[in-house]
Amino acid sequence: MNYLLDTCFLSELRKPQPNSGVTNWLSHIDEQFLYISSVSICEIQKGISQLNDPDYQQNLTRWLDDTLLPWFEGKIIPVDTQLARQWGELLGIFSKKGLTRPIMDTLIAASAIHGDLILITRNTDDFKLFETKLHNPWN
Repeated sequence: MNYLLDTCFLSELRKPQPNSGVTNWLSHIDEQFLYISSVSICEIQKGISQLNDPDYQQNLTRWLDDTLLPWFEGKIIPVDTQLARQWGELLGIFSKKGLTRPIMDTLIAASAIHGDLILITRNTDDFKLFETKLHNPWN
């Protein structure tokens, strides 16, 4: 099984005391099966850019550059043409049903569906409408 780690999972790992369910789950998974989306990098960079504290901003930038990106080198799912088509299909299906979802959530869901990955997230309610496999290690 391969897994796509949602942004909330990556953020949890930055906490001084991450959730024990998250750390326990991670300790039982071989890292070769873990992936992230380039969308998560976008969300993290956006969060960093919005900070007013330059020291904290620099600290998070170092974590992104020196820890997260090297950890997932070669396992970052880009938004390429195939993924864009998968995403467009999801948006079209939701539009026909009169539904809207946040852009970043739909891109992450499309990444999971396209790569046949289990999405690891705390926010399972945000992704229930998508036809993707979900797992919440916080529970």
